[in-house]
Amino acid sequence: MWKKSFIIAISFLLVFVMGCTYSSPAGDSPDELPSTAPTETDNAPSQGSTKSDRNAHTELSFYLDNSDVQRAASLYCGKNYSIYILDEGWSFSTQNSGDITVDSWESTDNSMATLQVVSLGKMSLEDAKAWANEFGQGFELIEHKQGGYFGSDDGDKNHMEIDFVEVDGQIIAIALKYPMEETEGLGTCIRVMADTFAVEK
Repeated sequence: MWKKSFIIAISFLLVFVMGCTYSSPAGDSPDELPSTAPTETDNAPSQGSTKSDRNAHTELSFYLDNSDVQRAASLYCGKNYSIYILDEGWSFSTQNSGDITVDSWESTDNSMATLQVVSLGKMSLEDAKAWANEFGQGFELIEHKQGGYFGSDDGDKNHMEIDFVEVDGQIIAIALKYPMEETEGLGTCIRVMADTFAVEK
């Protein structure tokens, strides 16, 4: 009888020891599991090649649809410039061709409404004007007193403006395009964003 009790006691002791020394398989411990929590980088504004001292986020105030509105916007830093872009309603893309970089924001409601910042590299103003006429094919562009261009397409359905800024011998073009019927809507939003353009060195 005592032998049977002794065997049972030993069995319980072995179970206890094994339970204390068991370790989970590699990769299953909480420290090694992948984190799915969002990071600060996930929500950070898009950044190009330039740094800025301007606030990363702001509120843009303007008149839209017969009322005063405030819309959240985030700072984008491109090549030698920064600009505030409304947080909602605009998709971003960029293209490079040689020394020319085109940063584009297109309305998610109407693909004909766009804001583009084009870094033309080292180029004379005259060459920049020639580029503008090629860029604005399909539009009858007229040069204004400040040296930029404005005009409409053949059917007077869409409006375009192109202005130039010189930074250390390099030319940056700011191009606005939107449907005439959206002059007081998306056209206003594009102009408000374009007005926040600033040179960064």
